[in-house]
Amino acid sequence: MQTYRTTLTKKTVFPHDVDLFHFSLNSPETIIFTPGQYIILKVPAEKGFVNRLYSIASASTQADSFELLIKRVPGGLASNYINTFVVGQKVEFCGPAGQFSLKNTPLTKVFLTTGTGIAPIRSFILSNKDPAQSYHLFWGMSFAADLYLLDELKEFAKNAPHFKFTVCLSKEPSLEKIDEADRVFFSLGHVNEAALGLINSLPQNSLEFYICGRREVVESLREYLYTHGIDRSLVYFERY
Repeated sequence: MQTYRTTLTKKTVFPHDVDLFHFSLNSPETIIFTPGQYIILKVPAEKGFVNRLYSIASASTQADSFELLIKRVPGGLASNYINTFVVGQKVEFCGPAGQFSLKNTPLTKVFLTTGTGIAPIRSFILSNKDPAQSYHLFWGMSFAADLYLLDELKEFAKNAPHFKFTVCLSKEPSLEKIDEADRVFFSLGHVNEAALGLINSLPQNSLEFYICGRREVVESLREYLYTHGIDRSLVYFERY
């Protein structure tokens, strides 16, 4: 597996303890990966190192750098380590690795995810070169205050007519905290509830599902799709 020596060139702090890290490559100077793959960070521990896997969140065409979307977990070993990173710091990674990738089919790709599970989905979206390929993202958040990347998603939807997205707010009683012009991109409730409308409106064999998130979320969404008659061969997933 390749070792990449990088420099942290930018760090963007988002709400809800989420950071977007931009690493520029020093050696080798380029990275080739399939959207959906992850990179491995070796985190110092009491008895050596432990590996932490992070999905690449940037476009595969961005060969001289990559981005990681990471949630800070209070007291977490990796979180404490990564939280010390400052712009200009040298960091080593290994990879890329992983089998989570888009299938080369004409089917509409439906993405179901929550929180930072958006990372590989963002890579899918940013890497898409086929203007005719239909994507629909359902992204779950608890509250409106947790939101990030909205402007990026809106801009992408504006320039890619076959891309649509819905942010699902599971704990908001209403959309009054959302700008009125943006409410078309939101729904109240959970990801599965919002996706059901699409599932019921199109032939099931025209949709392909990609799920990413915490293990319990992925398992719940998979079972939901299966109980609604979705063929298991059309459901792909990545869990952490």
